[in-house]
Amino acid sequence: HPVRAPRECDDNFFPQDFKNVILDPQLRGAYYSGDHDIEFSSLDYYPNLLVNAQLVVCPLTTMLIEALICGTQVLAIRYDDNIHVSNPLNAYKYYPHFKGIDSINGLRFCVHKEELGDVFRQMIVEKENVPKSEIHESLKYFIYYDSLEYKDRIKSLIDVLDTDYVNIS
Repeated sequence: HPVRAPRECDDNFFPQDFKNVILDPQLRGAYYSGDHDIEFSSLDYYPNLLVNAQLVVCPLTTMLIEALICGTQVLAIRYDDNIHVSNPLNAYKYYPHFKGIDSINGLRFCVHKEELGDVFRQMIVEKENVPKSEIHESLKYFIYYDSLEYKDRIKSLIDVLDTDYVNIS
């Protein structure tokens, strides 16, 4: 991630170890330099990248939702890295915005680091073709499909919180 929290370990992506994986060219420099105070990649770039990907492997980030919207299967990492408090397992267990994520079609999890290669291979070989309509239907819990503008949705949430606060006091 271009502006990820500082790592408690060295970066460990070495291109020679991943002959069929390309580190995003727009972010490569920041990854290796540790300079996380950079501009984000152009958002116009990602839809084509995700639509044309055979499979996306990622931690629990918005990237998994974005890839699924594009109809691309996702393998989400959901194991403890034994280094960071905010590791994928803790994010899955304790971050409320991941509640219900198990029900998304086209999304698989790797729950043990040593199984990552096997689960990845299995997904490539099986090439499960989940129809986009099924993926989109299962995303409705997480994505709004209405005409409400973001600012209006936030305002309505604040109004509800204000009302709840008034009722509590």
